[in-house]
Amino acid sequence: MAQRKKEEEERRVREVEEKKQREIEEKRQRLEEAEKKRQAMLQAMKDKDKKGSNFTIAKKEQGVLKELKEETETAAQT
Repeated sequence: MAQRKKEEEERRVREVEEKKQREIEEKRQRLEEAEKKRQAMLQAMKDKDKKGSNFTIAKKEQGVLKELKEETETAAQT
């Protein structure tokens, strides 16, 4: 009887340990997934900023070129 109780207690302790290990592993996996998502989001923001910046710069450059062209035409007319 005492042997049986001891075995049951050892089994319970082992099950609790295994459950803790599973929970730790699941938490680690969730954290890894969250970090991957965060990194992907940051990369997407960087990519968006690059595209946005290039467009803005191109737009400003076109405006400057247009102004230079107008000034050149005006100077040529005088």
